[in-house]
Amino acid sequence: MKKIILFLAVFVLILSSSTMASTLNLGADVYRFQMTNFHSGEGDFIQVNLGYGVDKYTGYGISIIAPYDQPDKQSIAELEYQFIPQSKRDARKKFNYSFKLGGVSGTMADSSKSGLKAGFIIERELEEKLVYLDLDMIAGSSTIFDGELGFCGEVSEGILGVIGFKVVASNDEEFSTATGVNYGIKIDF
Repeated sequence: MKKIILFLAVFVLILSSSTMASTLNLGADVYRFQMTNFHSGEGDFIQVNLGYGVDKYTGYGISIIAPYDQPDKQSIAELEYQFIPQSKRDARKKFNYSFKLGGVSGTMADSSKSGLKAGFIIERELEEKLVYLDLDMIAGSSTIFDGELGFCGEVSEGILGVIGFKVVASNDEEFSTATGVNYGIKIDF
């Protein structure tokens, strides 16, 4: 519970300044590839995100989350639609954001149960670094809250390094809260 309160406090601080999301897919003809590793007490997971921006208000994303060194768990896929509502498109803002709706083939708690997801991303650039907050709620056989706060920075031309702190909490009795570091790379082309 203390970790969730700390996470929410950091979220409020971020909203008072600014952030930039690693999986925000808005922008005309924007293509994104991101591969990260989530290391937690519930096991290690590799996550691959592919994104496509239709325009500056809408985009699509697909994620494949594959556990490794866990023979009892299966890979899951998530498909999402990112958008800025029509009423908010012309509003002046200090940070970029997007709401998300989508479907999942399973969750970290139960890879055999499909469900729906909703969430949002907040982003902003800070002195050549990107700070992001990515929150999702997934409803299926159980409810999962998945949040990540992190940073992106250029490690080579066109390649960003990503590092963040991720919390995955569920009301499933067999799945304890998973916390850990999420790290990897992001490429925009």
